[in-house]
Amino acid sequence: MFLGTVFASGAADAAVTVNINQVGSDVIATASGSLDLTGLTFLTSGVLDDYGITPNWAFFGTGDPGTSDAYQGYTGPTSWGSGGWTPSSSSSGTIFALNAGEVPGTQNLFLQPGYVSGSSISSTSTWLGQSLASLGLATGTYVYTTPSDTITMIVGTGIAAGVPEPASWAMMLVGFGAIGWTMRRRQLGTALRSV
Repeated sequence: MFLGTVFASGAADAAVTVNINQVGSDVIATASGSLDLTGLTFLTSGVLDDYGITPNWAFFGTGDPGTSDAYQGYTGPTSWGSGGWTPSSSSSGTIFALNAGEVPGTQNLFLQPGYVSGSSISSTSTWLGQSLASLGLATGTYVYTTPSDTITMIVGTGIAAGVPEPASWAMMLVGFGAIGWTMRRRQLGTALRSV
């Protein structure tokens, strides 16, 4: 029962997280998760060819170039720093773009054409030879709220994708310790009964 709790604690949450971190001499951003579109307003379909970042407008775009669907109806910060437009060196995966501050009072979200609520979002962008400072990014966590979900931008303080958070490590260690303790008790009980 306890072991099930340990593994269930990381249950999927319908939300998108974007981690932007310094990796060696480059900046790498990963977007992952899923969104519930309930309560967002569909605007239009069109071409999204801006794959990069503009911190002073809170714009981030990633994914394979192509057509996207635009939505409105979320709220959150309108800036992540002082930096202007910097296109990414490379970008691939699911189209995901957030434009929170370019036009005051208008926050747009761009997704794959025909995106279905709960579908996977997974993409990566790289800025070769850049740093968080050269991109004008302010380290921190920026949270956006939709009527049914959240989008979290983690700049420079995030944990790389696929690496458990410290709380997850602690829960796993407690779980493994409990399993080890139970196995040891069983071995001692068996040894005492056979004497």
